[in-house]
Amino acid sequence: MSTVAALKEQLLSQNVADFVIFTPIGEVVEKSGDFAASAHKCQSAYLIVQQCSGLMKAQEKLKRVTVTFDDAVYVATVTTLSGKPHGVVVKRQAPPQ
Repeated sequence: MSTVAALKEQLLSQNVADFVIFTPIGEVVEKSGDFAASAHKCQSAYLIVQQCSGLMKAQEKLKRVTVTFDDAVYVATVTTLSGKPHGVVVKRQAPPQ
């Protein structure tokens, strides 16, 4: 099983319905839920991943940024898979206010 397939399986096993996985150059390799239905949401998610990538130090293998809106929380993670950085953005429901 590829590392991307394993990551997708892990997300699905955690009941994550809305996610997108990017290659190091921003290509979408997997998407589900809201991201599958909207290219605009994928582009917006990649902008968050780009900002997250810029925050990584050379020795870091993981960086996470959370963006909160009234109705949803987006968690962007940049992680190293097979020696290359990949971006993952997951949409979660915002906690009740």
